[in-house]
Amino acid sequence: MENTQCRLIFTLIGVTLPVVAHKADMNQTHIYNLHWPPHTKFHNGQNLSMRAASGRLPLLPGSPEAKLELGYFVRTAGDG
Repeated sequence: MENTQCRLIFTLIGVTLPVVAHKADMNQTHIYNLHWPPHTKFHNGQNLSMRAASGRLPLLPGSPEAKLELGYFVRTAGDG
């Protein structure tokens, strides 16, 4: 795979995961569950915040060396 394709795949995963996770947690069994104690809701909110923050990481510009290493990692991941 080309470096551009690798970056595109990681960007799509990074952007999609927080959106899907938020959608999955915003329902009566998670965030809006009246039987959950406040501490549990805090940790769920903390999890959602971390996912949202980490979803932005692929959008940050990186050094050319880091991009090359990322491409190498993705190319060799299927060799195992």
